[in-house]
Amino acid sequence: MTDSQVKPVPVNPAPRLDKLSQQYVSSQIQSESGKLEAVPGQSRCGINPQADDYRRSGGAALGILMTHGLAGSTYDLRPLTDWLNDKLNATVLIKRLAGHGTTPKQLAGMTLRDWRQSLNEGLAELHQCDHLFLIGNSFGGNLMIDLALRCQRPVAGLVLLSTPIFTNGEWWQRAILPLVIPWRFSIRKHWIKYEGEADYLKRGSYLEVPLATYREFLWILRFISREQVPEIHQPTLMIYSKHDVVIKPHSAEYIYRRLPSRDKQLFWLDDSYHSPLSSKRTADVFREVTEFIKRHCSTGHGAGVL
Repeated sequence: MTDSQVKPVPVNPAPRLDKLSQQYVSSQIQSESGKLEAVPGQSRCGINPQADDYRRSGGAALGILMTHGLAGSTYDLRPLTDWLNDKLNATVLIKRLAGHGTTPKQLAGMTLRDWRQSLNEGLAELHQCDHLFLIGNSFGGNLMIDLALRCQRPVAGLVLLSTPIFTNGEWWQRAILPLVIPWRFSIRKHWIKYEGEADYLKRGSYLEVPLATYREFLWILRFISREQVPEIHQPTLMIYSKHDVVIKPHSAEYIYRRLPSRDKQLFWLDDSYHSPLSSKRTADVFREVTEFIKRHCSTGHGAGVL
């Protein structure tokens, strides 16, 4: 989908999966997935293969577009991609955002326009799918909110995984960033301690966030996401951590209260430092997402898919 085809835009706990399903999730998370499908027309030169586009082809009826968080990697979403492809016969694409999977220096030169273009390309790759769902992990959810409003084709449902509206210390960060950027390039992710550098590097994630990129991120939260949330009418599933150390958990309540959609659900986890995909209750997360998609494939824009 090109820019000309896109409109510009100024809880209850889930039931546990059965033992077999939990084993499937565990094996997918722990394995080195060898199921990467190259996306035609895109050069892989200079891109970390663990952070590159990842696609699982299924039927043409159901398409799911996903994306990762800021300075993150598509690797984080691969187990969920494999699960949805297997359980729903969906064609699932995790789209790498511009500047990721290369170097932090390249990321520092990216803006909202570049990330929008990445997702526009993702939409084009799913153009043959009859029904579309969007899933965003962390900051990827902010970009999916934006995409849901820009996209001219119907969106059957939106899944937000720990999507931020507020971050810890954002007010002083806004004030100090213009003063610090001229002499400091980046800040280190303080939450790396929860998983370790080796795991981050293995997944193709960055250990640091360029300050110019972080300033763009804060601007998007304040001037784009907060304005767009009240415009989202698509069915929405939200999954958040009560003990998030990366974003403020009350971002969830902020979004939930302001969503005009009549079909919205907020599901809380209590054992994750940020992304639901790092929770020990991953099986429950997968179950919630699967049931949400199945439910909206039988009603509304997805009627008759499954």
